[in-house]
Amino acid sequence: MIRDIAFAIGDFFQWTFKAMPVVANGPNIIISLIITAYFIYWLGQIRKHSKAGEN
Repeated sequence: MIRDIAFAIGDFFQWTFKAMPVVANGPNIIISLIITAYFIYWLGQIRKHSKAGEN
């Protein structure tokens, strides 16, 4: 039983590694865009609070 689970996990990882060339760099670009958007939002909040005289 444990052997079957281990082989199933191995088969799943082999499948995901075969799918990597299809996906390519898309997830990295999406994550980078999300981080950039949050960074710009964060800087806007800092600017808003500094204009209001808050520390």
